[in-house]
Amino acid sequence: LGWAFLLVAAYVARMTFSCVHLPGTVGVLLVGYAFSFFMQEDILDSRDDIQRFAFFLVLLNAGFEVSIKRLRPRVLAVALLPGLLEIIGIAWFCGMSRGFSVV
Repeated sequence: LGWAFLLVAAYVARMTFSCVHLPGTVGVLLVGYAFSFFMQEDILDSRDDIQRFAFFLVLLNAGFEVSIKRLRPRVLAVALLPGLLEIIGIAWFCGMSRGFSVV
């Protein structure tokens, strides 16, 4: 029964936040925070699994809101450049420390 109240409250909060043009995820997070003070024992026992699942859903929701077409080339370069430099640095360090050739 605790799960049902949690899901219904999160759904209502998401719809309410969406109606006032705010991110629905914020409403869901606020409901989760509010429910943390009076959780029932069955929800409390599986809290770690719920947190992992909620984190996955938040990341999934944020990922679907990103569009590559809307990103400017400068933003895309700033996002990809640090990772590319890190990969090159790790490859160079491993090659030098192990004595591998470039080719």
